[in-house]
Amino acid sequence: MNNSETHHHMISSFTISNFKAFGPAQTIPLKPITLIFGPNSAGKSSILHSLLFAHESLRTGNLDVRQTELGGQSVDLGGFQQLTHRCNPDNTVTLAFHLPKLSGEKSLGWELENIVIRATLQMQKSMLSSGDKALDELLGEPGVHFVDQSSADTVRILERFLADRISGEGATPILRRFEVEVGGEVLVQASRRAERGMKIDRFATHHPTCRQFIEAIVLANSTTQNFDEADADVVAKALDEMLPEIELDEYGFLARSKRRTLADLALKTDFAPIEKERRAETLRGHARQFLPRLINGLFDLVSGALENFFEKLDYLGPLRSYPPRHLSLDAITDSGKSEGMDAWRTVLRDAKIRDKINRWLSSEFLTTRYELGVNSLVPLHLAAEALETEFSDIVNERAAQHDEDRENSGTPESDERFYAPYSCGQWDTPELFRRMLWQIIQRSSRSAVPELTLMDKRTGTFVSHRDIGIGVSQLLPVLVKAYAKQGSVVAIEQPEIHLHPALQAELADVFIESALGDQKNTFLLETHSEHILLRLMKRMRQTHEQSLPKGTCPITPNDVSLLFVSPGPEGSVVQDIGLNERGELVKAWPGGFFEEGLNEIFD
Repeated sequence: MNNSETHHHMISSFTISNFKAFGPAQTIPLKPITLIFGPNSAGKSSILHSLLFAHESLRTGNLDVRQTELGGQSVDLGGFQQLTHRCNPDNTVTLAFHLPKLSGEKSLGWELENIVIRATLQMQKSMLSSGDKALDELLGEPGVHFVDQSSADTVRILERFLADRISGEGATPILRRFEVEVGGEVLVQASRRAERGMKIDRFATHHPTCRQFIEAIVLANSTTQNFDEADADVVAKALDEMLPEIELDEYGFLARSKRRTLADLALKTDFAPIEKERRAETLRGHARQFLPRLINGLFDLVSGALENFFEKLDYLGPLRSYPPRHLSLDAITDSGKSEGMDAWRTVLRDAKIRDKINRWLSSEFLTTRYELGVNSLVPLHLAAEALETEFSDIVNERAAQHDEDRENSGTPESDERFYAPYSCGQWDTPELFRRMLWQIIQRSSRSAVPELTLMDKRTGTFVSHRDIGIGVSQLLPVLVKAYAKQGSVVAIEQPEIHLHPALQAELADVFIESALGDQKNTFLLETHSEHILLRLMKRMRQTHEQSLPKGTCPITPNDVSLLFVSPGPEGSVVQDIGLNERGELVKAWPGGFFEEGLNEIFD
């Protein structure tokens, strides 16, 4: 089993059509590391934004998505009409997700292979918007004819109707159709009915997968010893009769079974006697018991798989925040995940993640080596109270001891030596400082504020990230995503931004470790970095030649998807370039492999 098959997400690819830059359907193969290249404004970001849209629609149940939880301020989709291809409200947006395999609970037993879950979305323009209702009443009123429609009211109604239809106001994005395809054949299809919601149009009981499963249920839960074509026809007819009774929920781009109690959804396993003389009738009654639960189980299985995938989705935008000079928890806001601010909180709180990043920052390939640490900041008023209290206690202890010593020695109070113990030369200064510091720690430990620090290991100097250039502040969120996530799908736009070419190459090794090591993350990287790609190609060649550096994860063509997005007359096109076992391009790079540098030198 290759590394890509062991990843949690189960989705091998997804297809989008009529979404932003994409017109005709384009498929994006999804592997542990997916690199998305292409010129500016070609549509690379549209691939990631389609996932943000799907995530937000499942989070809220809303298809008219503008800003998203994951994208924050970095992504504004502008609403459903704005994200349709060429902003055409008549375009239907399609999202399809390809899964190699799905297994359901034993009680419902679905075992599916080569699955496609497809949702068709479109704007539904209301025929009864603010102007339409009046128009409908006007045209439907007895005795009113078009020959009389020169009145101001009629013109106003018609103008409002046309304006609404053209602008899309009053229109609502809906899930028009939802289908599950198994083994290249449609197993179930549901569609939106005007007033009845989402209903099942077709459930293929004669589909090989469904037929095999139904046969197993009938044989296991009835007295019959065989199941033939005539029996399959009886079950199919029973299902056709029941389809209008089965209700589905719409939530975002998913059609799901109506939520019921677990007891209601549990598959009955009581034995059903199949009478020989009344075989068709008794089999039909048995089918009516298990078919609704069978269908519910299928919808729960496929919707659950996609919900699980999108729960694991994370995103980092191309413009990362530049945090304030002094980084404490109070200075880090809860917002701005896509801008990387949550990464600084993680580094501040999680010592294990901080250690991993420190090992990377102290590596030999960095000419300037830094180390992250945490200092405790004590509120000034607590420190002042602690110092005052401890100093007072020390003075009182000293005075009491002096009085006891004087009495024992018989020295009169008028003797000037009485004041000597309070002179600076008589104090144990180190002990005094230790006691006062300990008092500060004791009194303020619960109120101390942790602050992230950065030490230049060459000089031992503590500096701020503001003192060492913007590169580290842009890099750190990428490292945190790679080191802190487990089994996640991490989409990053321009991970290489503000990084030296050598560091870009080293960053590729971070992605390899995070994707193919124990963490099993999946990366979708929208990038312009040839250095990241060249390092991946190098590691692939070394894997093939068995010459990998010690501690580096092996990487094969099954682990990398190399895509190039280019604009076309009908919409952007995604080309799967591919790599062989030696890390060489399988197809010619569009326009030549990063030839810009050579062109500048030799042209």
